[in-house]
Amino acid sequence: MKRRIVAAIVLVCLCLAGWVACGFLPPPSIFIVDDIDGPNVVVTPWSHGPATSVGCGSGAQIDTRSAPRQPWLVTVTSAATGKVLRQESVFGDVEVLVRTDAVFIGSPAPSGGPAPLPGFECPGSP
Repeated sequence: MKRRIVAAIVLVCLCLAGWVACGFLPPPSIFIVDDIDGPNVVVTPWSHGPATSVGCGSGAQIDTRSAPRQPWLVTVTSAATGKVLRQESVFGDVEVLVRTDAVFIGSPAPSGGPAPLPGFECPGSP
């Protein structure tokens, strides 16, 4: 009897491992923030999620392993004023692009437009 219980537990574990390996369970989504030439922002990837600060000319990757099920309500706020710059409900992989005049949220990532002009420096840069 004990052998059958142990065999059943092993079989269940092998099946679960196979489901993960074969893609039956969804992998964590990718969540990337790129602030190309915009203001410093705070990105909240889902309701009550971790707030991540991203400065002009930098980027961040947000860990989604402990995220709730999608859709996520992504909120981008100005670090200086707290004003909401963009809020959007998304599914799948997410990229947030912050520019001088707009914030883009996409899955997959939208075109962020041209690179900053030569000689551009983020506000507050030395």
